[in-house]
Amino acid sequence: MGGEAWWGWRKADSIALIVLCSLILASMCFDVALGVMSSSYTPADNYLINCGSPDNSLLEDGRTFKSDPQSASYLSTDENILTSITSFPNNVSSSSSSSSSSSSSLLLYLTARIFHHESMYRFLVFRPGRHWLRLYFYPLPHPTYNLTSATFTVTTDNIVLLHGFSVKDSTKTVFKEYLINITSDKFTLKFSPMKNSFAFINAIELVSAPDESHFRFGLWGFSSGGLQWLK
Repeated sequence: MGGEAWWGWRKADSIALIVLCSLILASMCFDVALGVMSSSYTPADNYLINCGSPDNSLLEDGRTFKSDPQSASYLSTDENILTSITSFPNNVSSSSSSSSSSSSSLLLYLTARIFHHESMYRFLVFRPGRHWLRLYFYPLPHPTYNLTSATFTVTTDNIVLLHGFSVKDSTKTVFKEYLINITSDKFTLKFSPMKNSFAFINAIELVSAPDESHFRFGLWGFSSGGLQWLK
């Protein structure tokens, strides 16, 4: 009886060990495969804009966000209201654990463009399909506009992304991330202030997402290295 129990435990331990080793090996192979596929992916559409910035912004991951003057051709507005700071107060933190708030990406929150009237960005889409859209918000100080009181709506050609949106806490950076299926060769991102208010934006990313062949092994997402796999 005791022998049977001992053998039963040994058999269970052996099975558990085999399963554990198999999982570790599968995980190692999975990581290698994802690393190869991730490094080989080049998005067809790759719009990176640091709104309000007079200069291009190079992040630690190697991506370069275009300056406000360089991205002027995408913007349709009759205003030119900009604001910026050189560094953050010590009490500023992220509203999310996402790496979009890493020390490198914080550069994108140091400048902003303000819209007192409805304004929009228009992008040519070279490869219709799924795209990552990422919006950065931080209520920077301005002598005329109190960005913590800004209330506005953000829409695409046929989707309401944010309605009555505001960032009232000046101690936190905020970002919004969307996976959008674009079926046209053009994409519009519109900022519409609510009545007696205004809108603002610090930075914009519009990037082609991997196609179905890349999705077979996992999901894509943003990280400090740009487009990478989410396991």
